[in-house]
Formats: sequence, structure tokens, C-alpha cells
Amino acid sequence: MTEIKGEFVPSAADEAMPTAQQVVEIAEEFFRDGCVLIPNIFTAAEVAALRAKTDEYALNPDPQSKHTSYAGNAFVLRYCHEIDPLFQAMTTRPAIRRIVEAILGANAKFNAMNVIRNGPGQAISRWHVDDVLEFPLPPDIPRFDARIRMPVCG
Repeated sequence: MTEIKGEFVPSAADEAMPTAQQVVEIAEEFFRDGCVLIPNIFTAAEVAALRAKTDEYALNPDPQSKHTSYAGNAFVLRYCHEIDPLFQAMTTRPAIRRIVEAILGANAKFNAMNVIRNGPGQAISRWHVDDVLEFPLPPDIPRFDARIRMPVCG
């Protein structure tokens, strides 16, 4: 990590690039399950820096900013990559780009980075859809069929 103005920002030298086989496995899990947890994509120090930065914004929300809002009691930080270099560095990270391009294809474009900061006991623990259900299943299919690849880019 590189220190910029007292904050640590990930650097390419510190980053472990996933192997081609790991990228394939990550993409396959994404296509099968619709989401994937990527262990160790961030170091413990990076996670701590991201949490601290989120806490900083949560303690000083700007109600006039498009970047801060609340959903119920949960603090929401929107378009994080636009407001801080620490968040922005995550969007250009080579390891993350490699995984994204394996799923979305070459020249994938970044849209937005949001953080939802829940208080203790506030996490959503049930399946839900944040916006609209883009690909509803027909009644005769009770669960997503992993053999079907959902379109993930236009």
C-alpha cells in the first residue's frame, strides 16, 4: 500500500493477481450463484482503511450531497469513487479488473460504488431485491438454474 496524505491506498506492487484458474473459478461461481465472495482481494490493512474512511463520512454526513443519505437507519455512501482516492483506487485495481472482465467481457465500464453502513443488528438477513427483478423465473422453475447464463452486460 502507498501512503497518500496520511492514508493508505492500494498499490499494484502490494496486490496478488489471481491466477487464470482462480479467475475461471470465481467467474463460474458468479454465473452459478449470482454472487461470489473473493477471499483476500483486500488486505486487512485495506479493509481497515476503507472502514475508517466510511466511518469518517458517516460521522460527518452532508445532507446536501448526492453522496450521503440514509435508508431507514442505515447510512448510505453513494458514488464513493467520486469523493475519495481510497475508494477510487479500488475501481482501477488490476486484480479486480481481471475478474470483472472475465464476467462482463473486455472493456467493462465502472458504474458506481456504494457502501451501506448498518448499525449492530441491522443487517438484512433475508433474500431481497433492491430495485426491480430483471430476470424473473417462470412459475415452473422454483430456483435459478445454474445451466442458464443470465446476461450481465448489454
